[in-house]
Amino acid sequence: MIRCEIETSGRQAHTFRSDDGGIVCRTTTSGRQDHTFQLFDGGNGQRNIDCRTSTSGRHVHTFQSDDGENEHRSIGCRTANSGRQAHTFRSDDGGNEHRSIGCRTANSGRQAHTFR
Repeated sequence: MIRCEIETSGRQAHTFRSDDGGIVCRTTTSGRQDHTFQLFDGGNGQRNIDCRTSTSGRHVHTFQSDDGENEHRSIGCRTANSGRQAHTFRSDDGGNEHRSIGCRTANSGRQAHTFR
């Protein structure tokens, strides 16, 4: 579950909830999206260092681990037939890592994402 709301600063704040911790990501002042993913033990797991729109019109996100290696890449961002956004994440070897199968507005007005 991701909750997305606009803070008073105008930045988007995303909180990833689980039973044992959370993840926070924000937009930097440079205008580029810079997401830091925190592990449940408080350490940084990986960082989204690039968020851009490719020539195909799809969003392309590159994720890097702490050692600078690419972890996986979001190769598709589209609207599914249901009207929900579907994102496909791919690892460096071309295999699918996971897929966001739901992007909807929750009753609270926040965006809720379900990952499978």
